[in-house]
Amino acid sequence: MGNRTAATCPSPNTDFDRPLEWKLPGCKLDCPEIVLPDAYALEADGRFACSKAAIGEAVVECQVDDTCNTFWNFTGCDLLRNCIVPSYVDWCRVDVSRCTDLGPGESCNITCAPDYVGLEVNASCPDNNIDSEQEMLLSAVPDCKCPVPPAPKGYASRSMVEEEELPMEELPMDGGIWECAKEYTGTAIPTCEINRKTCKPHVHLTGCLPIHKCAAPDIRYMGDRTECQMIPSGEDCTSKCLKHDCISGGPLIFRCPALNTDPKLKPTLIDGTCKVRCESCQTSILVDTNPQAGVISGTLRFGEAHASGRMPVRDIQGYRIFWMDPCGKDLGEIAFEKQQRNPNTCCATGSYKVKVDNVSIPGDENEVQLVIGILTSYGELEHPTRVTFSDSARNTTVTETPKRIITSSSRRWHAQTLGNILILGCVAARIVQSL
Repeated sequence: MGNRTAATCPSPNTDFDRPLEWKLPGCKLDCPEIVLPDAYALEADGRFACSKAAIGEAVVECQVDDTCNTFWNFTGCDLLRNCIVPSYVDWCRVDVSRCTDLGPGESCNITCAPDYVGLEVNASCPDNNIDSEQEMLLSAVPDCKCPVPPAPKGYASRSMVEEEELPMEELPMDGGIWECAKEYTGTAIPTCEINRKTCKPHVHLTGCLPIHKCAAPDIRYMGDRTECQMIPSGEDCTSKCLKHDCISGGPLIFRCPALNTDPKLKPTLIDGTCKVRCESCQTSILVDTNPQAGVISGTLRFGEAHASGRMPVRDIQGYRIFWMDPCGKDLGEIAFEKQQRNPNTCCATGSYKVKVDNVSIPGDENEVQLVIGILTSYGELEHPTRVTFSDSARNTTVTETPKRIITSSSRRWHAQTLGNILILGCVAARIVQSL
């Protein structure tokens, strides 16, 4: 806006570059109505200043843009900003309700949420803060822990650390310090789980297992079933051998490992052995009448069980004829013969006759064994009697014929020793196969 002036060109003008003759008009900017931003104020004397919510020195100018439109340009004043809660603060564990509108130069105390324990910390906002992303300055990182739960079975809380009782606010870890209760073993581990919808904590404990007595000893040791059935953890127990005509030796000493947590764990035999002294007094060769290779037929004859030459033997229930591999694994039963009501008092090969009809030999006939197991009320005895048989199609004798009646002295094995021998037999068999 302003006054108009006249511009002339002298006549005649012969100068191509001669400027127009004129007088500069008195033009001023026609500024729009002033709308003050929040950071600025207009004082009574017409001067601009920063508002009470801002700091700085106000500079306000009317300016024109590239399209010749006028506007007011405000610079020099910045609004004061509140501080925000630090990003690392867990809103479930920490109560920040008293510090959500912390202004510049102000301070407050942050405490733990109602379901958590810990010390309060001081929070402050820097003076004249103009950064909208400025986090509160905390005197310490809030350390609000899950509370100590009631002691579940198997766990005991330790409120003493280095013989000094700590206040609840200074728990060294979530859920407190725990150890396994008496008759339990392991390492107590508290774990705090927080429901992020309700912010409620739940502490559960793991790591402690009950200490159990051992289960009954393995029956293969042939110990008395009325003794050492529940050996306490870390203790030894002595047992006699089974009271049976076919078993001798003993005593057996078993040990249950210390801090045993497996109720099904059997104790370890650390000393002693029970010996099997019964077997069939004599067996005949099973002559194969089946021409098919790998299949045998015939009649198996064998005598009563004897105990180191003594007959008859009490508590014999019967005889089981089955296949067995070199490692002692049962490969299948062929027949079972009940004990006669009136057992013979002397050895007779024909006491028992078992008809074998078209029975397949499981596996390599040079490795499998045909055996007679003796069944008693205590179970089947270890070390069955081997039977000689031949495959007519191959004309091969698999085992040697028993030549003597009393063989108990050669069958007095420790159960563990037998296992070792069977394992060696397995290894030897695999080597032969590979060759």
